[in-house]
Order: sequence, then structure tokens, then C-alpha cells
Amino acid sequence: MGMKWKLKLAGIAALAVVAAGARATTLEITPVAEPRPGDVPHYASDCARLFARTEWRPKRSPRTVLEDTYAWILANEDSVLPTLVNS
Repeated sequence: MGMKWKLKLAGIAALAVVAAGARATTLEITPVAEPRPGDVPHYASDCARLFARTEWRPKRSPRTVLEDTYAWILANEDSVLPTLVNS
């Protein structure tokens, strides 16, 4: 009940390429042998308990969230990109 959308990293990457439109045609995901500090080995959210206890429901799809995030990054490119590039 709580997992309407199931996304793996490859699916999120594909949605990100769609959101980027003409600015990105491919997105390479290169596996790393060892986990890095801050890596999350597995992440899953199931909102079934939340839905059972509240009337809250997501109103936006993962694609819409990624498109909105990408638009925000573009609108704030001068302050966001240096942070991402220098990490």
C-alpha cells in the first residue's frame, strides 16, 4: 500500500536525464568497489504506516520532483554548481 513508486538508482538517473532534456543525453554511473563515507548501502521508504495514521498522500511524482529540483538548480546555478563541483 505504501510503496506506489519503487525506484532504483538507475531509474532515478534515467528520470534525471529526462528532466535535464537537451543538456544531458547520457549519465554514466560507475560502481565503486568500497563504500565511501556517507554512502547509504540500502534505502527504502514504505509509507504504509504513515498512510494508515494520516490523510497525507504524495501529490507529486518522482519525475516531477526531479524536474522541479533540476529547475531549481538551474535557477541557482551560480551558487549551487561550485558546491557540487568542489565536493
